[in-house]
Amino acid sequence: MQMNSIRNVAAVAAVSLAASTALAQSFQISVGVRETGTTEPIGGNGGTANGIEWINLDGQVLNIDGSWQQFVFNFGTDPVQGFAGATANGVLDGTRGTIEHIRIRNISAVRDDISLWIDDVVNTVGGTPNVLADFEAPFTSGQEVMFQEPRFSGSTAGFLALSPNTGGVDDTIAQSGLQSYRETFAFNTAATTAWIRLTTFNASNLPNPTIDYSPGNQLSFWMRAETTLPSIRWVADADGNWSDGNNWNQGLIPGVGISDGVNFIAGITAPRTVTLDFASTLNNIKFDNANSYTIVSNDPANNHLTMTSASSFTPAAIDAVTGSHRVDAPILLTNRSLQLGVAEAGAVLTIGTEINFDSQAILATNSLAKTGAGRADVQRVKTVGGMNVAAGTLRIVPPSSGPGVASSVSTLTIGGVSPATPTAQLDLTNNGLIIDYPETDPPTVSPLADTVARITAGRNGGTWDGNGITSSLANASNGNGLGVVEASDLGITSFMGETVDGTAVLVRYTRLGDANLSGGVDLDDFTALATGFGLGSKWSQGDFNYDGAVDLGDFTELAANFGTVIPADAARAVPEPASFAVVGLALAGLAARRRRA
Repeated sequence: MQMNSIRNVAAVAAVSLAASTALAQSFQISVGVRETGTTEPIGGNGGTANGIEWINLDGQVLNIDGSWQQFVFNFGTDPVQGFAGATANGVLDGTRGTIEHIRIRNISAVRDDISLWIDDVVNTVGGTPNVLADFEAPFTSGQEVMFQEPRFSGSTAGFLALSPNTGGVDDTIAQSGLQSYRETFAFNTAATTAWIRLTTFNASNLPNPTIDYSPGNQLSFWMRAETTLPSIRWVADADGNWSDGNNWNQGLIPGVGISDGVNFIAGITAPRTVTLDFASTLNNIKFDNANSYTIVSNDPANNHLTMTSASSFTPAAIDAVTGSHRVDAPILLTNRSLQLGVAEAGAVLTIGTEINFDSQAILATNSLAKTGAGRADVQRVKTVGGMNVAAGTLRIVPPSSGPGVASSVSTLTIGGVSPATPTAQLDLTNNGLIIDYPETDPPTVSPLADTVARITAGRNGGTWDGNGITSSLANASNGNGLGVVEASDLGITSFMGETVDGTAVLVRYTRLGDANLSGGVDLDDFTALATGFGLGSKWSQGDFNYDGAVDLGDFTELAANFGTVIPADAARAVPEPASFAVVGLALAGLAARRRRA
């Protein structure tokens, strides 16, 4: 992060403010121990097998006041509670395992940025202290040791804002010696049940440290925590230009060169517009205000936001901690993934221009991820990487004019235990989606079945308001929905203006009855239904209500929409109702004969 002497006066004020606001704020601290049964020496890599037990769960308190405090866990007398894994049973089995993580529970609902330090991790065995880590040399500032960064915490990562999110050796503060370990993070929820785990799982240095938890032994460490104000933040309670230093604390203009991040927090009392008047390069953007910020560009062709990150393994991030906000300046990604976080369930983060992923398609890992309970609205997504809707809703908004367009990704992941039980939502509105999965030898399993399961969940019996893949513009009464096919089943090479190959699953908002996803319902679709009647189970064969069969219910959907296209228009060349009745009876007879055959 940019540092210079001009910050000194404000830094003193920030520390004073942090200390005053931290009064009566605290975290609950406990430890998770993994029962690996290792024979490694104390401090050695004890592995990652078997279950995890809590030691003295939420039984100790860390005051967020900038002071060093020691935490001691006594094996044999402190309570044990099972957490995860088959062997987690509330009993410490065996005598040796590993420190799996330090648990931090947000008992005071703290929403500020947090700096937390750890020092002198010691396993006392038979009265003899064994120093596991004091974070001194040979480790250097910023180096990962023992603990991963905060969001490397599995299912609890969802409780954290996307930024700050760092973990590494700090050579400016120590409880003893010259160095300690510093983690920075912020909770994105005021729920007092929210917690994270600072995990040792496969850290870069000193991973999975072995401890002896025989009765009578101890594990101890020192911790210190304080709230901090983001370093670069908008402070003007007015509209203004990005390049005007008067709008930023200490006159520090973000994005000159590369800045870690920029913060739009408590500086405004009404909605404000920030005009980007030069090309800025950032790792992350954080919004945290009930009033809305909007970022626009005065020259979209040249003045854009280039989103990068500290490493190729870390995504760039735009995080709405509180409130609804909008970014209308163009976003460029330099071989990076982008993570959009919207913490509040009723909030919306809008990205008003198409996100420009790695135009050279160098990294197939470049992806778009959505986290948090709220909704992110984006334009068409085209990336050689994946799309991950981990929580809340990701909405692909309708184009400002013309028909829907197709997004393209290589993989799609939606939160939930299985595709049939999703816990998050992808809303395609009036658009399409190409899942262009790789062609490999042996062949990659097609995601068609998973996609059908997610659409079935999103369809929710015809209301199209469920989790999974859905369309907020569809419902049973208007005759529109989402269809899905395997490109190879139709033998097509073009879809919604995009080139596709046989190993692609295609989804489109269209008329119910549109078997070939052409955008309308005609005799070709009727022929597909007639061929699949009583036999088929796919949309391309006529299963338009996702019940796994092609029958009269599907015929009814097709008949109601015959001769119409998306967007819905007046019927044209529709056969007489009597003709459809005769055809319907013929189809019923055909189905009966097939069942008897």
